Amino acid sequence: MTLTTKQKKLRLTGVTASEIAAVVGIDPYKTAFDVWHGKVEPNFKDEPTEAMKRGIFLEAGVVQWYMDRTGYKVTSPGTIRHPFYDYILATPDGFVYIDDDTDNRCLEVKCPGEHTWHHWVHPDVQPDGIPAYYLPQVTFVAATMGVSSVDVAALIRGELWIYNIKYNAKLFGYLASKALMFIELVKSKTPPELDHSKSAKIYVESAAPKVEQEELLTSDTDLEHIILDLQEAKVGLKEDKERVESLENKVKLVIGSAPGIKGPWGHITWKENKNGKRVFRCNFEG
Repeated sequence: MTLTTKQKKLRLTGVTASEIAAVVGIDPYKTAFDVWHGKVEPNFKDEPTEAMKRGIFLEAGVVQWYMDRTGYKVTSPGTIRHPFYDYILATPDGFVYIDDDTDNRCLEVKCPGEHTWHHWVHPDVQPDGIPAYYLPQVTFVAATMGVSSVDVAALIRGELWIYNIKYNAKLFGYLASKALMFIELVKSKTPPELDHSKSAKIYVESAAPKVEQEELLTSDTDLEHIILDLQEAKVGLKEDKERVESLENKVKLVIGSAPGIKGPWGHITWKENKNGKRVFRCNFEG
């Protein structure tokens, strides 16, 4: 689904169904920091990725296939705000009308790439066998639209798999509480915990784009455990890239405009190279 500029601006005012999985830390494609940064520093000119384009271009066909198979009518409701929790929004792929009007539901369309097909269980085997990271989105959609279930139509291996996911009020309560805490961070422009994301790196580097003092900082005890964790992650048998990037971002934020930081563990520099780009280097002792 392609969002209008008006919808994009509206979605900045709350946590949307497509963002809540990242907010609670189970989205494999984006993090809570990505969502926070996108609301505090919105960029409406971001180009969609190839994976996003696949979903945009195939969605209409999947909806038509769904209507042909089920006999249901599907309309696009646009972006909707929850009637009671104004910080919760959803943009369902469709609202489904059933002849007797007793079981109206929403529709979500998914067109995953082949590398994630194994996350899906065929609906004949497990009627609710969608990946767990889509459950928060489906739950927010159902709650916002006031329906008892959501159909998920997924294009898997060239086949249409249709799941019916029942609304889970207990899960919604948990997600709503997390969304409320998160949107308060957005309103106050207080960042969540730094992570490995590109957004976190951009945030840290924009906070201190260049070195403005000569002396290395001296680390304190609060930073010691982060640096020791970083040392362990970098010298381990197999470097944990995401963990290393998260820890490096946290150290960079402390270094700020200084050229680096030192301690009994050695020293870390974050200096500009000949091209004016700051380069992060660790020199651990022992």
